[in-house]
Amino acid sequence: MSLSLNIAPLLELAPQPAEPWTGTRSAKEFGPVCFQFSIVNHDLSNMSEDCLFANVYTPDTKPKRLLPVMAVVSHADDLAYLFPVKIKTEKVDIGSETFKCIDRMTTLWTNFAKFGNPTPDKSLGVEWRPFDSEKKEYLDIGNKLAMSNAPDKEELELWENIFMEYLPNYVTL
Repeated sequence: MSLSLNIAPLLELAPQPAEPWTGTRSAKEFGPVCFQFSIVNHDLSNMSEDCLFANVYTPDTKPKRLLPVMAVVSHADDLAYLFPVKIKTEKVDIGSETFKCIDRMTTLWTNFAKFGNPTPDKSLGVEWRPFDSEKKEYLDIGNKLAMSNAPDKEELELWENIFMEYLPNYVTL
């Protein structure tokens, strides 16, 4: 089964929920991949911003314990902000939020390459502190750079509570 997780056209915008639908989408074929730079494959014909799908396979078994779930994350999405790629042909306005984001990302990567620290000084207005499991601080990279903590805390608590209530034998906190 495959679940559509996004709707197009939303390039450079936050993901939006897909329209509700019933039925099953076949997961026997891969859908379009997200726009990405590929040194090996320059074929853009199977790339689309409508590329967020979760292929879910559930074996027909009755396990004694929960089965592991593998989730993968897209990578290299930042390369278009750092290097010229021919996916998007229109120019980015220098005063736009997109340009500011490109400038911040480029500065973070350059600082990391030069100094081993993406925020070695106060020029970006934030110090990117290392993540640790106690404080759970992370850098929120949005229209502004800001340190935050406990990412997705409410969502995690919701799922922990559901598991504690309905599947207590499978929970180890």
